[in-house]
Amino acid sequence: MAHALIPRLVVAAIACAWCETALAGAATPVGAPAVDPTRPPAAAMAPAEGLGEPVAPTLVLQSVLVGPDRQVAVISGVPVSVGEQVLGHTLVRVTTSEARLRGPDGPVILKLIPGVERRTVKVADSRPMKPSWNRRKSKP
Repeated sequence: MAHALIPRLVVAAIACAWCETALAGAATPVGAPAVDPTRPPAAAMAPAEGLGEPVAPTLVLQSVLVGPDRQVAVISGVPVSVGEQVLGHTLVRVTTSEARLRGPDGPVILKLIPGVERRTVKVADSRPMKPSWNRRKSKP
């Protein structure tokens, strides 16, 4: 029985030695601040200079929830129901592809996917295909 434990003890000793070696290189001195390796460099964290005046927030339609009992649009990260306001605009109507708002400058239409228009396509008359998986092939 002692012979069976020797290989396990050797493997455990090698693993402990490897862990000590690996952790010794990663150890930081006592009192030193821990460094996050995923943190961006300090230059990226510094405030930008010369970018001009701050830009006013814009209205962006991010999602719509349309059902029999609710119509909600997520506009610029804010869930808005019909009749509620967001950034000075009142939500008037929500469809599956857009939200219509009334603002101080007039009506605004926000598209869920800008540049894509929904249209109806007529399918050509054709005979339905019979599924081939239920046909048995006769053996010769």
